[in-house]
Amino acid sequence: MPELLVDVATRIVVPVTALPGPEAGEPCEDTFALEALGHVFVTSLRIWAQAGPDTRSELPPT
Repeated sequence: MPELLVDVATRIVVPVTALPGPEAGEPCEDTFALEALGHVFVTSLRIWAQAGPDTRSELPPT
């Protein structure tokens, strides 16, 4: 099931956050930030899916 979530997120996030084509003009700084954010999100999901959804890190005591 985690692999399905990663696949669905990739199919949605990557096209939405991808850099526009040359016909859209010069991309602005926000465009590059959005693309980077999409990559970070999808990569985080992939790492989570590989580690297993039940894996969690222990938080340090407060």
